[in-house]
Amino acid sequence: MIKCFLVMGGLFGFKMFCFNCSISILSLSDIMRGLLFFAMLTCRCAVEYKGTDEAATGQMLGSRDITKVTEHMELPSRMTDRQDKEEIERVAKRNMQYNQAIDKNIKYALSTLTRQEKEIAQIRKALSSISSIVSTFMQESAEKKIPKDKFVAVFDGGSTGTRLNIYQFDEKGLTLKSHLFKNVSPGIHLSKTPEEDIRSLLSVGRKYLEEHQHTTGYDFPVVFNGTAGLRLIGERAKDQVLEKVKTVILEETKKKEIEVRVIDGKEEGFYAWAALVFVTQMKEKIGIIDLGGGSAQISFEVDKDAQSVQEGIVHGKKKDVLSRSFLGMGLVAGLAQVHKLDTQNVCTWKSQSFDVAKCKGHIKTILATMIQSTTHGKEVAPGLSQINTIFVSSFIAEMLHLLKTPATAQFKDIKKIASTVCSNKPSAPHTTASNAHSASNPPIPTSPAPDCVSVLYTIMFMENLGVGLFTPIKNVATIPTDISWSLGRALSLIE
Repeated sequence: MIKCFLVMGGLFGFKMFCFNCSISILSLSDIMRGLLFFAMLTCRCAVEYKGTDEAATGQMLGSRDITKVTEHMELPSRMTDRQDKEEIERVAKRNMQYNQAIDKNIKYALSTLTRQEKEIAQIRKALSSISSIVSTFMQESAEKKIPKDKFVAVFDGGSTGTRLNIYQFDEKGLTLKSHLFKNVSPGIHLSKTPEEDIRSLLSVGRKYLEEHQHTTGYDFPVVFNGTAGLRLIGERAKDQVLEKVKTVILEETKKKEIEVRVIDGKEEGFYAWAALVFVTQMKEKIGIIDLGGGSAQISFEVDKDAQSVQEGIVHGKKKDVLSRSFLGMGLVAGLAQVHKLDTQNVCTWKSQSFDVAKCKGHIKTILATMIQSTTHGKEVAPGLSQINTIFVSSFIAEMLHLLKTPATAQFKDIKKIASTVCSNKPSAPHTTASNAHSASNPPIPTSPAPDCVSVLYTIMFMENLGVGLFTPIKNVATIPTDISWSLGRALSLIE
């Protein structure tokens, strides 16, 4: 019985300790089973003790003459009647007192057992409650997902270089947290070692992933999309390049399948617009003109009903986008055509025969011919005049940066600033920045100012698209986040 009371006392003390001290819920879960076992053992001991004590008490009450009570009773052998009566009364009174004391002790013992049983029940209830809390907590912890960022890799096979873009988004894909941009030149279609170019880019990507607490493996969407550079070469040469690219990416990433293809200009332009909307979060109608090396794209929002019959419309759930691409009209490809057909060298910047007016006329003729072959006589960009703001990227962004134009300026002001470039002939021709095509912000120039011919071509290209004189023009190079078609492509791949 003493052991049982000790166990019960220990449990009661432990209960108070658990509730008064800061024992973590996970620690209680580890010892919960032990407490339940001791609680059950204590209850059993108490019941056995109660049964045993009640039996012993019955025996004591039934045989007081042979118990400790008899030790205190005086039974004289010889008494007078009066003495006998007095003695009997005295003994009876004393026996009554003993009986009362015994009954009191029995009641106390029973009340003690009852109290201990209640305490044991309270302990059992508390342990049951703790067990329920621990089980719920552990289940919720197991089911709760740890937020995991999403990564997407987009290879841009352009005309002047191959770029690897790795984008890190938050768990919901609503916020761009970081961006890796790495470029190798020349374009993949001109490279003598295309496989090594891809391997070197993937190696840089692994270091980036490790720095951003991700596994070095490419266990996320990876695509290779060729643009103008691959559109301009023959089908056989294109297929050979794409096959080499696909083989090396599959080997390096351990993937079973991967998308390797050339996207058309319409798709490229739409992705550029999607990236613009994602970054700026602007509600009004906006558009983007991307003057690359081999091609140029223009994309902007149009009214659903008014422009439904136009070619190049990308239909969305809430918005429709007009996306047009002009293959061969990028700055590099376009100027190559200008110089090729310049038999009088009026557009040769260093020559004595250079003439601004004649060069403008020559460029205007070249652009009109190329646009006519693309649009087949239709309006180039119907609805462009309704756009609130036009963003410019790639070579146009570089030109505005070099001319030190404001972040946002009307087209007429840009034309005025650009006209000053042709007033004085530089001592050496302008060399276009190698990374201008990437639309990285801001572009890095390799000379103090662009040459006159490049400026003329850029301004006249925008005029031919129908850009109004009072249309606000905003340079994407002034936006902290890179805006390029590859970002829009990455957004479409978020799983």
